[in-house]
Amino acid sequence: EKYRQWMGSPPNYIVASGTAAGVALQLAMESAGSLAVDDVVQAFRELRADTFFGPMAFNRYQRNYGGFTATVEIVNGKVAAVLPDTSAKVQLVLPPSRALRAQCPEATFY
Repeated sequence: EKYRQWMGSPPNYIVASGTAAGVALQLAMESAGSLAVDDVVQAFRELRADTFFGPMAFNRYQRNYGGFTATVEIVNGKVAAVLPDTSAKVQLVLPPSRALRAQCPEATFY
C-alpha cells in the first residue's frame, strides 16, 4: 500500500524482482557476518531462503535456480499467468491476436 501511495500505482514484477534482489543481498550479508566480497559471494552460494518472491538458491554462476518465473499475457486488460501449467490462470495464446496485442501498454514488447 505504501508503494501505491508513493508511486500512484501498484508494484509490478520489475519492482518485486528488484526488491527480491535486495532481500537476497541482505540475507547474504547477514549470513556472511562480513561485508568482504569473498565472504558475501560464498554466502550467496550457500543461500537457501523462502521469500515473498519465491524460493531463492544461487548456483556457482550466481543465478537463482530456487524458484521459477511465470510467463504472462495481458488478457482483457489484466496480466494473467499462462505458463507453467501449475500457475496458469488462462490458456497461452500464440501468436497473440490483434485484440490481445491492442491491450499491451504502449512501448512494451509482445
